[in-house]
Amino acid sequence: MKLLRLLETRTFRRVGSVEPQEANFRLVCATHRDLGQLVAAGEFRQDLYYRICAFPIPLPPLRERREDIPLLVETLLRRIPGAQHLSLSEEAMDCLRRYPFPGNIRELRNILERAAVLVDGGVIRPSTSPTPAARWRPAPRAVDVAADGSEAESRPSRKPSVPTCRRVVASFRGDRRSLARALGVSERTLFRKLQNL
Repeated sequence: MKLLRLLETRTFRRVGSVEPQEANFRLVCATHRDLGQLVAAGEFRQDLYYRICAFPIPLPPLRERREDIPLLVETLLRRIPGAQHLSLSEEAMDCLRRYPFPGNIRELRNILERAAVLVDGGVIRPSTSPTPAARWRPAPRAVDVAADGSEAESRPSRKPSVPTCRRVVASFRGDRRSLARALGVSERTLFRKLQNL
């Protein structure tokens, strides 16, 4: 009730005092929960909700605004101690754009901080970061052989051809599990294909 009164009247009383004091402040709240649904379910106070929800600003997760990643990288590198002179290679930036970032911007900052510690030179490359390879290395595109013998880009098929496997295996820099996922097959199927190769 005291919080509601403060938000409504912008006044409060100090402990042990009877004189009301005026407060000049701006309240900014953040949550990942849907407060409207919580209010409807009776799990959040409706009167508090309407006092704090005067101007909502939805902020989508990083995976839904990948176009912001280059600017965020530039800004974060300026803020990380000792990383102001660093930059990312195109390959590393491409890998970041592909990664889903379940930890949002905090995870991006952590990746950059680790890379800044381990980088040798002024350019961060995919091999710089000790994070799992899938976060930094883009999966190789699956290719099939067209009728005229040229490579035709396609989605991974359930049964990739032997030439396709040869090309992907030759250029892939990850473990077998990642390779199987890139080809769209199980690890067992991949093992049989590799034995045939």
